Amino acid sequence: METSLFPMPPFPRPSGSTRHSRGRQRFRKRCEVRREASNFISMLDVLDKGRVGTMAECKRVVGPPPTANPGRQLAQERVFAVALREATRLVRARRCLGTTGAQAVSTLLKSEQLDSYGLRFARREKHVELKADLIDEPAHTRMVNMLEALPAEEAAYHAQEHHVADSAGKSQQIFNEIEAQYGFLGGSLQEYLAYFRRPDLPSNLWKWTLEEDVKAVAGFSVVLKKSGRHRNF
Repeated sequence: METSLFPMPPFPRPSGSTRHSRGRQRFRKRCEVRREASNFISMLDVLDKGRVGTMAECKRVVGPPPTANPGRQLAQERVFAVALREATRLVRARRCLGTTGAQAVSTLLKSEQLDSYGLRFARREKHVELKADLIDEPAHTRMVNMLEALPAEEAAYHAQEHHVADSAGKSQQIFNEIEAQYGFLGGSLQEYLAYFRRPDLPSNLWKWTLEEDVKAVAGFSVVLKKSGRHRNF
């Protein structure tokens, strides 16, 4: 008796270590491939029903758990393998182009990406008025050298500046516009100066340099802590 392969069961979830930044980066890439493969499977499920629809409609069609039928299970595994292969090829080709479309807009607007073609605004913490004496800072000079805390391979990678900040293929004009938009002072100049005059600031908390050595300008603003009184950057 012939049985249909569709609807397919859910695509297996990726696995991997997320303890370190490189591991998290590789895991995100696997999740990206899985998302594209799942979209491919969802479209096949809808086409099997003789209709087409948006990606949201396709994802509503969810198959049963993997069947115990060896023949059907083997065929579904082959479909998964093809979907994974094509999704990997698509994602790799897209990475060579850099961020485009909704991905680029999501990065600029600091929003959450729904999928490859849509996004929504992320929940943001509300900035409050800058008060120098209410900014919560450590009362000690202990610090952690992040390169020493990382595994040897991770430390060697992040020790090279070009691995952390890469300007190749980036627009200097857009960079300047982002600096102008987000490099603001979230309070009065008096409170800003008063913060750096605080006698309780650890001596190694801030490092001063010449303006020509500054690589990028960021904003200086605070949000409320859970206590409702003190502030955090």
